[in-house]
Amino acid sequence: MTEEESQILFTKAERYVECQKFDKAEAIYQELLVSIPKKNLIYTNLGTLYLFRKNYVKAIELFQEALAFNPNDQLAKHQLAQTHVNFAHALLSKGDYTNGFQELIHWHDKFPEIFSGFTAPLWKGEDLTDQTILLFMDHRAGDIVFYSRYISLLKQKKAKIVIEILPELKRLFAAMNEIDHLLELGGRTQYQYDYFSPFADLPYYFKTTLDTLPKTIPYFNIKKSQTLTSPCKKIGIFWRGREEDRSQSTRSCSLLLFSKLIQENPEIQFYSLQKQDPKNELAHFPQIINLAPQLHDFYATAQYMQEMDFIITIDTSIANLAGALGLNTWVLLKHKPDWRWIYPDDHTRSPWYPSVRCFCQPQIKKWEPLFESLSQELKKIKI
Repeated sequence: MTEEESQILFTKAERYVECQKFDKAEAIYQELLVSIPKKNLIYTNLGTLYLFRKNYVKAIELFQEALAFNPNDQLAKHQLAQTHVNFAHALLSKGDYTNGFQELIHWHDKFPEIFSGFTAPLWKGEDLTDQTILLFMDHRAGDIVFYSRYISLLKQKKAKIVIEILPELKRLFAAMNEIDHLLELGGRTQYQYDYFSPFADLPYYFKTTLDTLPKTIPYFNIKKSQTLTSPCKKIGIFWRGREEDRSQSTRSCSLLLFSKLIQENPEIQFYSLQKQDPKNELAHFPQIINLAPQLHDFYATAQYMQEMDFIITIDTSIANLAGALGLNTWVLLKHKPDWRWIYPDDHTRSPWYPSVRCFCQPQIKKWEPLFESLSQELKKIKI
């Protein structure tokens, strides 16, 4: 097989993966496995397929095969960093937090450019007594909310905590008593600190396991907005992530799927927690109150969320914020959920967010049965 032919097959397999046609993708990868010498990428892609299928044991075996190769060129090293990250996700999904967070550290190798421009060493668990540590935005907003539970552990180490943060998160983080100072993005150049750290490194250096993960909830101090005067029970919903975020394409669902819930529960007032409605779906649901004009930032969103009796949301920053606030929340997840939402033997509960209940697609890309379960479960509870 020529290099051009193998590349055509690789591209075809990747398209099958994007469409979640994993059987067809696997058949191509198995063919490539016996035809070309660069097997590390094939093992990585096969491992990722088994990760999507929730066969974590097989995924781990394949990632280990991929990591046995020692690439010399820079592109292959970048691909190897992605293998480490995917390997970490398999380990974490299986509940092996010790090795999973150790592997996750390799995301540094995937984005080395974000570690430039710091004037102090990277924190690797050193004593922080009377030392200043700078935390910076290394992931998206929802991930930062998730990892922020570790800020209280840093404070227990007698550290002074400075955070470089997005403007839309600034008021939310100002509601954490443990933070000493907040900086705008780029503010690090004007501030003295002894160590810096990305948020995502903190679980590893605090030696996190399923038994020791920090569960102090809530960890943001937010006052209710007290502006929603409806006497009805209130449910806030979030169904679609940002269009430009490719990862949201498999996490998002149609607002039409909520139709049955809304029709069966006329005594409940539903509120949209979406800041944007890119498909203009709310136009078909005049009974849903749109809070977008009031959701100026994450703090304002948190205030309105606390007025809800219940939150129903896809896997996005709203889900992490609801969990961090300890709100009664149902999170709607794709067939293979992210590791933070599941126990290894229980995909209905999150070890990180005790107030959250999880609903996974029973089959890939199948939202309808999940919403049928929601309808039945909502009948059983008193909000």
